[in-house]
Amino acid sequence: MRVREFAEGAEIHQPLLVRGVERSGDHVRLVLGDRSGSVPVVVAPAAEHICRPGAVVFVTGTVSGAQITVHAVREARDGEYVHEDLHDGPAHDPDQMERDLRE
Repeated sequence: MRVREFAEGAEIHQPLLVRGVERSGDHVRLVLGDRSGSVPVVVAPAAEHICRPGAVVFVTGTVSGAQITVHAVREARDGEYVHEDLHDGPAHDPDQMERDLRE
């Protein structure tokens, strides 16, 4: 499921890209996302060592309001994600967009 498709109460079990990290007292605020958008989360300081900008983490949690309540977070393993699905890029195939533009 893409970030822009997250709905209240949805259970999340997927890799997401760490876009931002901010230490705040006894917790760590993250901005996680994929190519469709981003979402804020809060994790325990113990997870800070794997949650660095540019890292891909596997998140288990529940969508609550405009953020994810994280139940578990770990480093994503090779084969669990497709690089292009997580990094910013065009929403549609570039070749198709060019054909549409020319028409």
